[in-house]
Amino acid sequence: MTPRRWRRDPAALLVAAVCAVFVALAVGPSLVGARVFASADLALQFAPWRATQPAGAKPDNGCVSDPVDGFLPAAAEFRRELLHGDIAQWDNLASGGAPLAAVPSFATYSPLSLPLLALPTWLAPAWMKLLEMVVSTGGVFLFLRRLNLARAPALLGGLVFTTSGFMVTWTNWPHTRTAAFVPVLLWSLERLIQLRTARAVVPVAVSVAAMLLGGFPEVTGFALYLAAPYVLLRVLTTRQQVVAQVRSVTLAGVGVALGALLVAFQLLPFASQLSGLDLAARAQTSQQHLPLLSLVTTALPKAFGSCPGRDYVGPVNDIEANAFIGSAVLVLVVVALLRRRRPETPAGVRGFFVVAALVTVVLGWVGGPLLALAQHLPVFHNNPVPRIRVILGLCLAILAAFGYDALLRARAEQRPQRRWVEPLVWLVLAAGSVPVLIRLRNNLRPTGHLAVSDRQTLYAALAALVALAAVVLARSRVHRLAVGAIPVVVLAQALNVVLPFWPQIPRHDFYPRTPVHDYLAAHLGGERFQGTGLTMLPGTNVYYGLRSLGGHSFTASTWRQLMQVADPAAFRTTSFSSLSPSLATATSPALDRFAVKYLVMSPEVQPFGTVVSPGVASGTVPLPPGGHLDVAVTGALRGVDLALTAVTGADGDLTVQVLSKGSVVASSGHRLLPTSRPGDLPVALAGEDPPTGPLVLRIGNATSVPLGLAAVGGVPAVRLIRPAADGLRVAEASVSGTVWERTHVLDRVRWASTVSVAAEGPASLNAAGSTPAVNGQVVLASNPVKAIGGAGTVRTVHDGPDALEVRVQSEGSGYVVVADGLQASWQATVDGRAVPLLDADHALVAVPVSAGTHVVRLRYVPKGLRPGLVLSGLGVLVLLGLALLRRPAPPPVAGPA
Repeated sequence: MTPRRWRRDPAALLVAAVCAVFVALAVGPSLVGARVFASADLALQFAPWRATQPAGAKPDNGCVSDPVDGFLPAAAEFRRELLHGDIAQWDNLASGGAPLAAVPSFATYSPLSLPLLALPTWLAPAWMKLLEMVVSTGGVFLFLRRLNLARAPALLGGLVFTTSGFMVTWTNWPHTRTAAFVPVLLWSLERLIQLRTARAVVPVAVSVAAMLLGGFPEVTGFALYLAAPYVLLRVLTTRQQVVAQVRSVTLAGVGVALGALLVAFQLLPFASQLSGLDLAARAQTSQQHLPLLSLVTTALPKAFGSCPGRDYVGPVNDIEANAFIGSAVLVLVVVALLRRRRPETPAGVRGFFVVAALVTVVLGWVGGPLLALAQHLPVFHNNPVPRIRVILGLCLAILAAFGYDALLRARAEQRPQRRWVEPLVWLVLAAGSVPVLIRLRNNLRPTGHLAVSDRQTLYAALAALVALAAVVLARSRVHRLAVGAIPVVVLAQALNVVLPFWPQIPRHDFYPRTPVHDYLAAHLGGERFQGTGLTMLPGTNVYYGLRSLGGHSFTASTWRQLMQVADPAAFRTTSFSSLSPSLATATSPALDRFAVKYLVMSPEVQPFGTVVSPGVASGTVPLPPGGHLDVAVTGALRGVDLALTAVTGADGDLTVQVLSKGSVVASSGHRLLPTSRPGDLPVALAGEDPPTGPLVLRIGNATSVPLGLAAVGGVPAVRLIRPAADGLRVAEASVSGTVWERTHVLDRVRWASTVSVAAEGPASLNAAGSTPAVNGQVVLASNPVKAIGGAGTVRTVHDGPDALEVRVQSEGSGYVVVADGLQASWQATVDGRAVPLLDADHALVAVPVSAGTHVVRLRYVPKGLRPGLVLSGLGVLVLLGLALLRRPAPPPVAGPA
């Protein structure tokens, strides 16, 4: 396949140009740094970022959340530690800690994640997507060339798969990094079947390893379920002797096993992690499939609206349901079924992908007995089957390539004798689409989305008609023009879906810093904070290097249980946790043990404290733009509550300052938007330590419209919020948010010399979560060192993601308590001698230490890592041996392209 051959193939050059245009438009601006290929602006709709945004600002794609609060922050943390010379196997910044690079969940070691390690985090996603597209398109191209299809259809098939619904909607998740290698696996298996050499095992093993490192084993499982019958079919149809057939199947099995062996260093720790998680909620039934009507998204991707368009009305979310392939591509699929295959193409392959597509539809959209049977198999039993769309997209892309290949050969081939068959098929298909569209319209009529859906139907019909015209004219004198129109139509339909869905945001919207982030970075140290509700968007704290109580990651069961004592509604999903903005939660003893020093709340939340009312409002005082009103006050303040009576069209800040002798001692405000309405307006103030003497509360209008405030006797009716004896104080307040300091909190790494004994389980949970946290005391199932109550000091020397080192000086025996979720796969030493790491305070850990001065070290040793490294090393040696093996190959089954 030389450049000269490409120059002699105008159809291939056209498709290559179409692919280049797609890349330039879909990711080009982000590749050169003009934009950022990520949905990080999703966070900007929440406090504390929201106050910095223009009125009416909306995220580019508000549906793409996991990459923003999970995968990109994890990549940033891994890269940050890597630059400091540490391979972060563990993430200690969210949810008490969780495996990071030790497991494949974040695709840290995927070949397609290399840009995340080599480039700045804001630039890497675009280059990662480019690399992913090269692999997915190239994999389909190589596979189809192995089947002897021409270059143009092989390349078009790659583009179709790369722009299919699954590959579009799951972009920036590990899902597509895994899926990109599925066609590579098929190519490597086809190559192995053709060559039948031991060296041909190497690409099979590498592709399997790459999929497993991609961090989404569900796609890997689906790919292997597709590949196994494909190998059997190809072996049985090659007319080899039984020995040769057994050899081919054996080599394929060796390739898959070797691929798993190569990544054993990740698979064994991952299996250990899963064994400690409650996955009961992921159990599947045969009813948990996509509605059959949602299959219309193959041709009408926006039939139910779209998530980026903020008008989605479908039965399940857009990301899970979109099965886009394109109406023009579906025309090519039908052509593949109607026309003769290329004689050089192996027999049975086209039929295999037809059957595979049909089986996939039954599993993913029909359910019933076949899905119930499949759910007894690994992968299917605890993973949502809608993600099998990746297999449907690949099968249809391959069939479309067969169809386009047939069109390219149409003029040179003899016309069929029964010319009426094809027109009849097209008429039947057109007639069959009518009841589907009627049902779709009936479903959409109550939603008010009918006009949008009709418009999408018209676009899809026009594209299909252009493709049909090309089919009709493929045997005419305008053959090249006709077949050349199809890749252009495929491109147009793909861009119609991709451009709105793939975010490209301004760089300044990529995880911007706010005063709240700056305050926490300066004061948090080694302790914890937690946002309430979606304030601080749990999980993004990892990007900023700030340790939080909750987040977006798998959480140890004991950590979850203790969090739920503080707040029963702490977990929105099994892996997403936050806290409610209630006084009961803010003062929970469980948060003291968790070392939650700060809580961050939205400015809309009324400050806790004692409210002092000025009386019943009897009028209104105006507050003109740029003006201010002064109210005399005295004493400590946590905030004020104002009553707005006029606020129409405001866009700016209502400011509140506390002045002493003309100097500002506390200030904050509240952002007003054109959508703001009259009513109570809480404003927190860090004024709990005011200077003595009279104070002035100055209320200012920094908007461009007049405001009105309820008044008592001509003075603004300001309800003062005084401090209360609740262990809280306002540490920082601004229009961005309120940072509350919890003054009764225990240190995250602390000394305990007295023990409260409570059996593990409900007893320890009650003792740790409901009883007051006492400094120097720890809850244990037993007291092995008989702590005697001597004083002790603990100084943290090193606090890294995988290791913690502290120096202890104590008068008697006791425990070093670490308020992290380190109860699994962590080991402890005292002065280099291994000691038991005890479960403490139900969810935490403690290290027994005798009197004197000692060095205590805790280290993360993933369970299964050491044997995994040995097995992976063995796999590398086997792989190298096979790669260097040079033995005469048996005659190939079919000559490679």
